[in-house]
Amino acid sequence: MVGTGLYIEDIGEQIESVKLDVESNINQTYIAILSILISTVIITVVVALAVNLHEHRIADKKLRELTFRTVMLQEDEKKHISRELHDCVNQLLVSAKCHIELVSQHLTDIGIKDINAHLKKGEHSLSNAIREVRNISRNLRPSALDDIGLNAALELLATDISELKGISVDTHLDQLKIEPSPEVITTLYRIVQESLVNVEKHSQCKSVDIIVSQLGEKIQLIIRDDGIGFNFLEAIKGGGLGLKNMRERVEFIGGDFDIVTEKGLGTELTVLLNLNTYMEGKTHGKYPYFVS
Repeated sequence: MVGTGLYIEDIGEQIESVKLDVESNINQTYIAILSILISTVIITVVVALAVNLHEHRIADKKLRELTFRTVMLQEDEKKHISRELHDCVNQLLVSAKCHIELVSQHLTDIGIKDINAHLKKGEHSLSNAIREVRNISRNLRPSALDDIGLNAALELLATDISELKGISVDTHLDQLKIEPSPEVITTLYRIVQESLVNVEKHSQCKSVDIIVSQLGEKIQLIIRDDGIGFNFLEAIKGGGLGLKNMRERVEFIGGDFDIVTEKGLGTELTVLLNLNTYMEGKTHGKYPYFVS
């Protein structure tokens, strides 16, 4: 080995160098494999979360659509029952009342008072029945909403609450340049109806303002009272189904729902709906899909 110029020490150094290189390569390979494994796990988790989120959104959208269609089918059924009460049952009651009035008048003319008194009581009962049928029909689905439009129906609703409950209700209703869809009309009417019920039950107010205005392609509803106000979070936690139902109705058709209230300072409810909420021609059955 001396003759070839090689030394044992050189061979040892080279062996150590090779070992270091091998260990370095092993470590780099291990780190690379570990990095690939971690990256694969991360990518798999991200993809799984994305797929799950996408499926959740699809399921949520279908649930909203199903719920909305259920609500609208209920409205159709209410409309049908309301028409039947108004056009059939109510007309029969009115006809019976007219006949009793004629008989009562005839008996009065010939001086039979005892039978006439009973007929008067029957006439009074029929009048009450007619009034109750009209109230039921109006609560189910006011004919004015379909016959003469949203503004007229809201005016009648305001008049009823003023006369029956003694609360001053002022209406400021714009003539809308864009005809709202039946779903928007129904939602706005039900919001006002539910709000007035809440006002009468809880607010202890003296006056209410109902404002409907068109803002471009949006319609804004404001209901404002001068009552005692309330704590919104406490009302929701306490099972405020009326507020929850109103919010859900508005959100079903892609609108914004907001309440500003404070104890002692009254309440202001605002609803903002897009008059072109639905895509033209894209419907499922009778009712259109939501625009995402």
